[in-house]
Amino acid sequence: MRAVGPETPPNAVVPAEVAALAVMGSAALPYMVEGLAEYLKPRKCQSCYGAGYTPCPACHGRGRQGGVFPGQPAAVPCATCGSRGRVRCQPCQHTGLANFWLWQPSENGGWGARGQ
Repeated sequence: MRAVGPETPPNAVVPAEVAALAVMGSAALPYMVEGLAEYLKPRKCQSCYGAGYTPCPACHGRGRQGGVFPGQPAAVPCATCGSRGRVRCQPCQHTGLANFWLWQPSENGGWGARGQ
């Protein structure tokens, strides 16, 4: 490290330090690119396994409530899932991707060329 003179601010980066950072940065660049590429890959959501839906917690994926055992009242449609047996996955916001913020659709996809 060079001596800092009175005309140089005490927190200034001198050229030798800049060169050292450049050499270290170029050596680490291939590893950083690999890590960045791995980070940017779409990953499946661990809650819905990439489907975007999870089984309804009220009817357990059946679409109806009640009427399972003999002697019970007849089954009625599930109001939570609308008789579908599934609800949208909340952790991935119905995309199926754990890192959905990287892979969201455009704000206005449009129907024309280039989203117009």
